[in-house]
Amino acid sequence: MKFCKFAIGFVLFLGAFVQAHSQTQMRINVPFNFTVGNHSLPAGKYAVSTVSDNTWRVNNYQGNSAVLMTNPVSSRAADHQCSFLFRKIGGEYSLVQFWLGGRSGRDVIRPKIANTVVAQADYVQIAAER
Repeated sequence: MKFCKFAIGFVLFLGAFVQAHSQTQMRINVPFNFTVGNHSLPAGKYAVSTVSDNTWRVNNYQGNSAVLMTNPVSSRAADHQCSFLFRKIGGEYSLVQFWLGGRSGRDVIRPKIANTVVAQADYVQIAAER
């Protein structure tokens, strides 16, 4: 009897996990070359998906990919569309944040940059698809 209860609980947990995992896949068309952490990626269509809670993979169909570490972020003010935020410094773009829709998003863990450089940065937001 205990095994039966455990098995039913495990199946319910696994079903919830698989559903949550499948909801965290997005597609984006990036019109410029960009960096993710220490990886440079060319412009193009990318799939973004979870590897684990704080680890995500960005890859395209030509074999370019990067794994990135993230922290959760949330917005109290407004719901966000599914989108990606890039920081532009000079002519270079870096992925800094993405929103999963609603009020939850992910902040990309990236190398430290001097405050004066960040103050001179522009930001570009691109819509994504689920």
